[in-house]
Amino acid sequence: MSRIVFAYSGSARASIALRWMIEAWQAEVVTLTLDLGQRDELDAVRERALACGAIRAHVLDEREYAEIAREQQASEVAVRQRVSRGLRILREKMR
Repeated sequence: MSRIVFAYSGSARASIALRWMIEAWQAEVVTLTLDLGQRDELDAVRERALACGAIRAHVLDEREYAEIAREQQASEVAVRQRVSRGLRILREKMR
C-alpha cells in the first residue's frame, strides 16, 4: 500500500479529495496542515482529517515563519516604493 502526504486545508473539497485518494488509490494518507495564523480551529481540522480516513493528521505551528514572510513582503514593498520615488526624482532632474 502506498502512502501519501497531503497538504490538507480542512475544506469540503480537501475532505472529498482525501477520501478519493484513500479509495481510488488504495493509499494510506497522512495530512499536513500549517498554522499560519489563520483563524480556523485547527484541532477541528485535524479531527476532520482523521474522520475522513487519514491515518495521521499533523498540524504544524508556523506562525513565526508566516510573520517573517509578511515582514519580508512589507520590506520588499517599501524598497520598491523607494526605487520608484528615486526614479521619478531622476526623471524630473533629467528634464
